[in-house]
Amino acid sequence: MNLVTKYNQLTDQELVGLIKEDQDYLGEVYKRCQKNSLFYLRKIATKAIDEEVLEDIFQDAIIALYENILKDNFVLTVKIQTYVDRICYNMLLKYISSNKLGILVPINDEVFIPDGDDERDNSNENERIALENALEKMKQAGGNCYDLITQFWYHKKSISDLTTTIGYTNDVNTRNQKSKCQERLRKMAFNILHII
Repeated sequence: MNLVTKYNQLTDQELVGLIKEDQDYLGEVYKRCQKNSLFYLRKIATKAIDEEVLEDIFQDAIIALYENILKDNFVLTVKIQTYVDRICYNMLLKYISSNKLGILVPINDEVFIPDGDDERDNSNENERIALENALEKMKQAGGNCYDLITQFWYHKKSISDLTTTIGYTNDVNTRNQKSKCQERLRKMAFNILHII
């Protein structure tokens, strides 16, 4: 039996045990997870993040996995692919936040900023990513919705200011249009959320 076949037959738990003894086994995790993790990162990342950054995030996730495995209390409770993807996800959120690529997005008239906090509920993080991607798509589509939402939520402009700067006839029309745009954003995010 050659080594490639032998490595392929290792369970995730066995692989973790071998990595504790010899870091060279980390290469097997790299081979097993690279394709799926990069696909996952591409799916959730905005277009502002290039492929090289995603590859760096994946490599950093492998290093973080190794550091975690070396801790005495480490126990792998999910598939190794799921664990690596979770690290990638958190690192992507940290990258977005630290490079100010995160966009303030409204959910039920509250403002959320993706920040990569490991303690946050996964569904909330997915919701934030979906809203960011939806907002990006709204920007690409053109029209006033992107400006209206970002000016109101991100730049804290009042309805009166928006009426003047965007050119609506009165504040009631501006408020109605903002509500329609937010609803459109929510629907777009909902559709994206089912892909994540």
